[in-house]
Amino acid sequence: MRNVPSRRIASPAATPMRNVLVTGASRGVGLAVAQRLAGAGYRVLALARKDSEARVNAAASAPDGAFAFVPFDLDGTEGIP
Repeated sequence: MRNVPSRRIASPAATPMRNVLVTGASRGVGLAVAQRLAGAGYRVLALARKDSEARVNAAASAPDGAFAFVPFDLDGTEGIP
């Protein structure tokens, strides 16, 4: 994997949005985005079809209450309340 420069994520104090929803957060780019946002102080609701060990590690390393994972498949609408 090549080294990609990091971009700054605005802190929640600098923006009115404090809660974010990230889809595809079980691995790859979705997981990386969810981790970066949680680390920057956002409360992240991470959605993915599959649970993963990486997701468990991300949740464990995030500040308390900053990362919540919900297994959910966006392919269907029957699970939406």
